[in-house]
Amino acid sequence: MSCHALKEFNNYLCSIVGNDVVRSEDSKVIGESLENNLVQPDLAKSCESEKGIEVPLSSVEEPPVQKQSRHKAVGALFNVTLLNYMDPKTMTYLKEEPYFGMGPMAVGWHHDESLVRGSPVAVYNYSSSDPGTTSDKKACWRAGLKVAWDIDTPGLVLPLQPGDCYFMMDDLNMTHQHCVLVGEEPRFSSTHRVAEEGDSTLDYVFGRTEEALSNLLKDSTLSNASLNSTEISILKKTEEIHNEVEFEWLRQYWFQGRRYAKFTDWWCKPIEKLEEDWKEMELMVLGKIEERIEKNSAKLSTLADQLEHLSETFTNRIEIAEHLASSAEERAVNASSECKKLGEKLGDRLAALEDGSRRYNVRIEGLPENRESLNPVKFATELFSKIIGGDFKAESEIAAAYASADQTPSDPTKIFYSSF
Repeated sequence: MSCHALKEFNNYLCSIVGNDVVRSEDSKVIGESLENNLVQPDLAKSCESEKGIEVPLSSVEEPPVQKQSRHKAVGALFNVTLLNYMDPKTMTYLKEEPYFGMGPMAVGWHHDESLVRGSPVAVYNYSSSDPGTTSDKKACWRAGLKVAWDIDTPGLVLPLQPGDCYFMMDDLNMTHQHCVLVGEEPRFSSTHRVAEEGDSTLDYVFGRTEEALSNLLKDSTLSNASLNSTEISILKKTEEIHNEVEFEWLRQYWFQGRRYAKFTDWWCKPIEKLEEDWKEMELMVLGKIEERIEKNSAKLSTLADQLEHLSETFTNRIEIAEHLASSAEERAVNASSECKKLGEKLGDRLAALEDGSRRYNVRIEGLPENRESLNPVKFATELFSKIIGGDFKAESEIAAAYASADQTPSDPTKIFYSSF
């Protein structure tokens, strides 16, 4: 009975979102129907959750369109609804609205995600308090609305009386954020949406996992994954799918989907299949990462050995160069000393040559061997006295007298020089 009323309500909302104006009496009529059929103690207890339960409505028939509408382009066939039941008395974790002082929030600022772009969102609100029984506006549940990611523009608060239904049309859900502010009484709500079916369905995600696992060889095991290709682009895509399955499906289920298992086990087998696929992708990625780490470690080890060898080679070459430089310096010092000594000798010889070239020299040839005695100067004086005749007293004028040293042994005569 409750599901039938919810289906009729969804059909009704599909029919009226195409109209530019939603009449208040329409929502009152359907609100009375839901009050009589949906808000029952057993249902309220089963739906108790701050996040709620999403119920697919794929079997809902498209309602007749009463007139042409500017919203027709994006469609108004609500295919999923989120049921919420919240009791403030059991919600001890309420957070204050941080920007505008609107009061405690049951649901913080957010967009509704994974919806067809530009599609409408319809929300039905019902609380157990009777309308008009309190004058305090904060006593009733309220919806907050603000410009997305803007805390300077003032926000808007909409009181929600039992049976009220509000709509977010066109791109309002994308350009603005909304929140739910707590009232005093327990609240039941039904949020109707046009969910995106392109990348938010089981067929889609299983297609993605099949694409990733197609790179896994058939004879591979979970402990030893072998891949058809190790191209970076393919491994990168595998990791993207791996992350999508983990963060968009498995984590979401374990965060809030387990509460759904209290009422039906429909999701258990698909989630188990996704978990198995996730494990295989985990091993595929981690196995190749470890393999690459091992290869890179081996390369780094080889490079380290080569660098060590090069370091030793360069060290030896530097030591040899230093030794050669030291030897060259020592040789340069010795060469400099030898050159200095040689220069001194050459200087003495040059001085002697210059001194000898300025004197008057006499060459006497044909003298017998060893006639100069032990005093060549005296011998030269006596010889010149005999040759010149007269009294030759030039002993003091003869500077040097010596026999030639470049004679051959076969020459019986001697060459004798005298310098004046």
